[in-house]
Amino acid sequence: MRKIEAGIKVALLIIFVIAVNAAFLIKDFSFSKYSIGRDVVTSYDRRYEAMRDSLPDSGAVGYITDKEPEELFSDSYAVQRFFLTKYALSPLIVVNGIDKEYVVGDFQGGTPQKEEYDKWGLSMVRDFGKGAILFKRKVK
Repeated sequence: MRKIEAGIKVALLIIFVIAVNAAFLIKDFSFSKYSIGRDVVTSYDRRYEAMRDSLPDSGAVGYITDKEPEELFSDSYAVQRFFLTKYALSPLIVVNGIDKEYVVGDFQGGTPQKEEYDKWGLSMVRDFGKGAILFKRKVK
């Protein structure tokens, strides 16, 4: 009889532990149906959607942002933006710098002035809004 009582106590303890863990899991992994499609990865994917049609199907493109190329990897937010751009434009290879035929601009501080990208040897192909700009290297 004691074995049965001990077995019932163990079973109740196991059920209690499972219930508590399930409650914490549900709380930690709950999400709103309104947040679907509003994550940062999806927003970057949408941001570059129209630009993809203006880019080659394969190869490499350059990348320029508000940060100087040598400073890009010292700022975690700039690194995040760079890798999200790489993801959104795959299978293209996105490289930090402006030495490719096409250069993707990712600007948080607004569109650079024409004089600025002229000195970089770039001409603007199209401003896609929200700081996403496609440049093309000028033929020398």
